[in-house]
Amino acid sequence: MRRMLSISLMLMGLALLAAQLPCRAQGGFGGGGGGVGGGGQGGGGFGGGRMGPSDSSSGDTFTRQHILTTGEYGEWPLKIEAGETIVARAHSTNFDPYLQVVDSVGKEVAANDDIRDGEQDALVRVTFAKRGDYRVLVKAFKSKGGGQYTFTLHRFTATPVPVSTRVSGPLDRKPYKWYQFAAEKDVMLVLTVRSGATSHDVEMLDPAGERISTQPFTAGAASGTRLHFSAKVKGTHFLRVGARSSSAASVSVFFAPARKLAIKIGETSAPTSLSPDGLDLWTFSALPGDVIRIEAQADSVSLVKSLDFIADSEVPDVGKDQGSAVSSLPVSSKAVHEIALLGRKGSYRVSVLQPNGLAASYRLSILRPVRTADQGVDTSAALPVGDSDYWAVPGKPGQILRLEGVAEQFDMVIDLFSPKGDLVTTNDDGGGGRNPLLTLLMTDAGNYLMRVHSNGDGGGGAYKVKRAIDPVRPLKLGEKSGSSVSTGMNDIWAFTGRAGQAILLSVRSTEFDTSVRLFGPDGREVASDNDSGDDTNSLLSTKLAVAGTYTVWVSPNQGSGKYWVRLLDAE
Repeated sequence: MRRMLSISLMLMGLALLAAQLPCRAQGGFGGGGGGVGGGGQGGGGFGGGRMGPSDSSSGDTFTRQHILTTGEYGEWPLKIEAGETIVARAHSTNFDPYLQVVDSVGKEVAANDDIRDGEQDALVRVTFAKRGDYRVLVKAFKSKGGGQYTFTLHRFTATPVPVSTRVSGPLDRKPYKWYQFAAEKDVMLVLTVRSGATSHDVEMLDPAGERISTQPFTAGAASGTRLHFSAKVKGTHFLRVGARSSSAASVSVFFAPARKLAIKIGETSAPTSLSPDGLDLWTFSALPGDVIRIEAQADSVSLVKSLDFIADSEVPDVGKDQGSAVSSLPVSSKAVHEIALLGRKGSYRVSVLQPNGLAASYRLSILRPVRTADQGVDTSAALPVGDSDYWAVPGKPGQILRLEGVAEQFDMVIDLFSPKGDLVTTNDDGGGGRNPLLTLLMTDAGNYLMRVHSNGDGGGGAYKVKRAIDPVRPLKLGEKSGSSVSTGMNDIWAFTGRAGQAILLSVRSTEFDTSVRLFGPDGREVASDNDSGDDTNSLLSTKLAVAGTYTVWVSPNQGSGKYWVRLLDAE
């Protein structure tokens, strides 16, 4: 009994002594050897050349949370083979992390404080030339601070992939594989990954070890996974490919540099050969308001094309408040071309590729599809079957636009888009029969776009569109004016108001439920009413903010027929 008590007292003494000594958080993993690392505040780890199932689902990534004692450091021992690469990252909201990699004698191999300005996480990437024992040290910058942090480590041996050379190989009984490749700054590369899997998890790291964004093109059983990216810095990059299917016993990787070509709006290129798994980048200059039709005509295979604006890296805020640089306009579902409204001045790029990576011969056309519709003049044209015609309609704020369409060979539809490319109104049969009729109060200066097409986009033939000059009738103060309106239509009245003027506006009918809307000189809605009057009549009162021409829009909620409108001075 005395012996057991003596041992207990001795252990308690050792524990008290250990608590008074400075300590380092340790964790061991990788390489040969054995035993579980540990000891120290926030310590813990694993060894024996393997990772526990709770530490990483794939085996090449390790993440843990630890607590750093102020003035001390976290230590992560490594047994490294020649050619291995590690990417270590430390993240904390409690202190500014600092990472250092040292060899067996304490000599620094690599170090990092902040990934970049404004990002205090520490990130270090090392590819080791020699086998040996190394340590990753986690510190607070200048040893100031401490607290909880997250330590993440990628550890792998990468297979070299020369650009324009296909590399294939087994997955070595693992669901992932790492590759390394050289990339030049600002050169776009196309990555194609194929295996027995229909799709893949793809992660790419830059020379510093930071993850970079990629843009996918398409995916499918035939094409595998294809994406593109532009390197921000020159140097060795890393690629991790994970197969999402157990049928993927091997994988092939291919990097192809994109080819840069030039074209102008209004041109069609000469016959051009697209290489297998290749990408062609066509650049051209444009101005705000340009509307273009893009078509890539290939001999026997389908092509994928996309349009984007090339931002000026030296002037990053150009166009920030100008809206979208590219607004896609609708075309028939069977159309092989695209139509887009361009919103900024500068350079644009059309990317062309074959989705399955096949070689192709094609011509690229970038044409102007828009014609001008003159005010008050009949516009006559013929609509190709299943296609769309686009017309530019000049407008300004507060101006009334009324468009009437006539076609005998197809059910005609008119869509109207704002100068920014937003759909503002559409009409099918408002003009009687199958003819469209629409009325719009313009709120923007510039060219509105009128699209003429058939209902269902399956018809075509001759048609006419007329722009009425002035569909507005005058409304005099104090007078009672009458008219009639059809279901789904608007009657428009106008009067001149003064700033600060208080008015009453009454619309009455015994034949339908009335609705009234008041618009200011800039085309913006000022007030509206439905049933504030007796029964289904409308009555609104408001004070006018500015002087100018105001318009009154009368429409039926249900039904049609005669009505009376009266404008009174509320003062």
